[in-house]
Amino acid sequence: MRANVDLSLVDPNDTIIVANNRQVLAIKKSISELHGPTKIPQIFSYRSWLEKYWKKNSPLRSTRLLSPLELRFIVQKITKKNSSNYSEAIIDELIKCYAICKIYSINISKIPSFSSSPSTLFIKWIREFEILKKTNKFIDATDLPSLVIDLLMKNTKGGNYFSYGFKKNTPEQNEIFKILDCKE
Repeated sequence: MRANVDLSLVDPNDTIIVANNRQVLAIKKSISELHGPTKIPQIFSYRSWLEKYWKKNSPLRSTRLLSPLELRFIVQKITKKNSSNYSEAIIDELIKCYAICKIYSINISKIPSFSSSPSTLFIKWIREFEILKKTNKFIDATDLPSLVIDLLMKNTKGGNYFSYGFKKNTPEQNEIFKILDCKE
């Protein structure tokens, strides 16, 4: 699989951020086919770049990043403790809804205005999860964009940045790409 993007402006000291891991492989293959055996730029999926940047530049070494599996395990424990209607589908939806609320900065305290019992239970679970994270100094992937934005504001950026493969950026992605002065 090759990437259908113009890579002529990219040099080996640049960083490319793409939407997913398949695009990482496609761009690496395209660059090697275009330039032969040469040093390629750093290429990351968006999530991988966030994690790498946070780990490299985070002053809070006591904060622990939860893996997706750990996040799921904690959410399962919370829902099992508070509900007899526990199922894997509920866990999946809860994690998706939580991520959407964080990505689009939806205040969960506004959700009860929808007046349905699932929203009340959802808020209870999310609040319990947030308390557990704070108490144990945990963060998850949904916390990384705002933490990285704070770090980017304080640190200097080296090299040029490019972003490819994003259909529609989230508000956080727009802000990060603007700070990095990403070219498309």
